[in-house]
Amino acid sequence: MKGAKLDVDLTETIRELESEMLKTDDDLHFEKAALLRDQIKELKHMIDGTKPETKPVSYRKSKKARGRG
Repeated sequence: MKGAKLDVDLTETIRELESEMLKTDDDLHFEKAALLRDQIKELKHMIDGTKPETKPVSYRKSKKARGRG
């Protein structure tokens, strides 16, 4: 039963975060909306027991972008 309580709490937390994410998106606070989106993804992975997908992040400009200008 304890696991069910955790799922309900996470589900409610996800609903609240989604609502806040939509509001921040409407207010043009895109960085905050992106952070909320990432938190929501992590919580959903906690519920279903899957590992979040990890993609390498690169802040380098692509070769195409370097050639411009």
